[in-house]
Amino acid sequence: MNTPKAIVIVAAIISICGVIGYYLHLENNRYEITTSSKGIAYQVDKKTGESWVIRGDTKVPHESPKPSVPAAVMPYSESSKVTGRASLSYGYFKGNIYNGSSWNVSEFTVELTVKEKDGSVRWSRRYKESISLPALQTKDFIFQVTGDAENGDLSWGITEVKGYAP
Repeated sequence: MNTPKAIVIVAAIISICGVIGYYLHLENNRYEITTSSKGIAYQVDKKTGESWVIRGDTKVPHESPKPSVPAAVMPYSESSKVTGRASLSYGYFKGNIYNGSSWNVSEFTVELTVKEKDGSVRWSRRYKESISLPALQTKDFIFQVTGDAENGDLSWGITEVKGYAP
């Protein structure tokens, strides 16, 4: 008669220990360290979504700058003044972008195309990059690219620019 009662007590103890262990697991794995494609390290609280930028031995709260006006596709007369220089190197497309317009740029899209020696297209892809670039300023950018460009002819261009007028 005591055997079923002992089994129930043991099962209850194991269940309680399992729940406590799971709770401790969640608390001990609450934070995640991740890096951006630009090499910036962030600590993210998986429970609340808060994040911090890690610089050396300090943590600074990460707050994304948000314009008071939503970004819109810039008119051609302004977006044509956004130019840049860049190249593909070891799987990364990197360079700088100059905002010669009167708008503040918040996002730009580039199209990369690699052609074979005979002129046929090996691959073509579009990449969007968020940026905070005021008028008449230059900023560096870098992002990872998938696809082999070795022995191919790379061409690229800015296809879309989003931002907001001051």
